[in-house]
Amino acid sequence: VGGVSGDEHVAAVLDAWPALATPVLRAIRNSGLPQGSKVSLVQRRSGGLAAAGFVFEGSAAAPSGAYPDVRRRLTEAPLSASNRDHALGILALLAEAEAAVHRVAIERVHFHELADWDTVADIVGAAAIIDLLAGARWHCRPLPLGTGTVRAAHGLLPVPAPAASHLLAGFAFRADDGAPGERVTPTGAAILRYLNPQIAGDGPPGKLIATGTGAGSRQLPGVPNVLRVLGFAAAEPAGDTILVIEFDIDDQSPEELATGLDRLRRVAGVRDVATFSGIGKKGRWLQAVRVMADP
Repeated sequence: VGGVSGDEHVAAVLDAWPALATPVLRAIRNSGLPQGSKVSLVQRRSGGLAAAGFVFEGSAAAPSGAYPDVRRRLTEAPLSASNRDHALGILALLAEAEAAVHRVAIERVHFHELADWDTVADIVGAAAIIDLLAGARWHCRPLPLGTGTVRAAHGLLPVPAPAASHLLAGFAFRADDGAPGERVTPTGAAILRYLNPQIAGDGPPGKLIATGTGAGSRQLPGVPNVLRVLGFAAAEPAGDTILVIEFDIDDQSPEELATGLDRLRRVAGVRDVATFSGIGKKGRWLQAVRVMADP
């Protein structure tokens, strides 16, 4: 509704699945944040809607905004291997976008606002969520484009910011709702790109099981500045699913084959075994065997 940012994404998902809050916040605190930094979930209201907010508190400046240094800090942080891989993947997308915008080698990319600790918290939080929801398929509705400019280290930049525009290539955008300003941040765009979502509406979503709303700190005129997440349980396939294994036997006596098939029927997971007589190559007699088993 309002757009997508890193903190809105974390807040919305944790609002939908509160049980994820403890492990996600723990991962963020283990990401190498400086002493005295705090991360928490708060209650917000935007456009009359109650929503969750994800807040980073801390005044320490990041020691370096160079991409290799930020990558090294995440690599050395005490995160799980899968969480670290997701975080590094999102960070790499941001670096690739900045490299394309400035036309420099990726190792020469220097983050400015994106090197701040709150961005690191957003990236690690999103990575922890992706890790904990492993196997989920992500969908995305058309995004708001935004209008005007945003102030950055290089001065005023058009909205969407150049790095965000690079990351959002191929995404669908909806008609302008009139609310000005930046609606999808570079961090939010990198998270979306990493999730590689399908266009919402492709295929049946299943049964609605969770809904969450995350709000940013900025207020938009006439539009709630919120990101809403809906969680669906995939529809169960109709009927029963079995594994069918088929093979031919042409060099075993009927007595030995019968004994072997009886033993095969007693293997755990095997539901049934059937045989059919046939003629194979060069007119040879054979027995076709079909095993039905649990997948």
